[in-house]
Amino acid sequence: MPSTRLTRQNSIVELSHPGPSNTTTKRAKSKAKPTLKRPIVVQADVIEISDSEDESPRVLSAKRKSPNEIQLEQDVKKLKEESEAQKLEIEILRAAAISGPSNDRLVRLRPPAGDLVPPNIFSLLADIRSGGLCIVRSVYAEDVDSLHSGVWAHDWFDTIFNRHKAAHPQYHVNQQPYALAEAYPYLHHLRAGNPQPHYSCPTCREQVKNPPIEDFSLKKVVRAVAKAQGEGSPRKEEAGSSRRKGKSKVQAPTRRPDPWSKFFRSRT
Repeated sequence: MPSTRLTRQNSIVELSHPGPSNTTTKRAKSKAKPTLKRPIVVQADVIEISDSEDESPRVLSAKRKSPNEIQLEQDVKKLKEESEAQKLEIEILRAAAISGPSNDRLVRLRPPAGDLVPPNIFSLLADIRSGGLCIVRSVYAEDVDSLHSGVWAHDWFDTIFNRHKAAHPQYHVNQQPYALAEAYPYLHHLRAGNPQPHYSCPTCREQVKNPPIEDFSLKKVVRAVAKAQGEGSPRKEEAGSSRRKGKSKVQAPTRRPDPWSKFFRSRT
């Protein structure tokens, strides 16, 4: 019987101390952390940073503006704002002249509270409208003229008309020189009722409508020929004879009558 006990003990030992099983090995492998592999760096992808970039030329800063350029830019900006304000004011005045002050368009055209229009631009426009008579200096002279031609310009023309009418009571706006085209038929009728003589040149027999004129160049030629022939001026001879008769030495030159005034109408 002793051999039987040993055999049981050995079997018990084998059962109480078993070898490593497959499940235990799998658990140990699962608990082990995987090792990370380092990335392989390719030499072509390496970027080298050197100090050579500091040697590149620096970008020059913007040129500093002079005070005159800054002032000019401010003036241009101000003029643009004033121009926009004038356009807006002209639209407001045109709407007021057409539909009256109760028009809803006035409310829409009023600038908002936060607008960039200078606060004194409307007072400046009011001074321009009521200050002087000349509106040529305004940028929108035609619009302003159309707005105010029925207000103060009409009064100005009315004053001039009344002064001229007082000095010339016979003046009428539809008379000459504005109605010359309408007066031509009447003038032709008057001329036909009072015909003029048909004067002609004694040499060529052409009609003469104007009196002969005094040719000073021809007079110089006549004087040169008369002096060469020993003849004197008839005027000097008349002056000498008058002095011999005892007349005053200082006399005003007498104006000779025009010999052609009998035939032709005076143009003066």
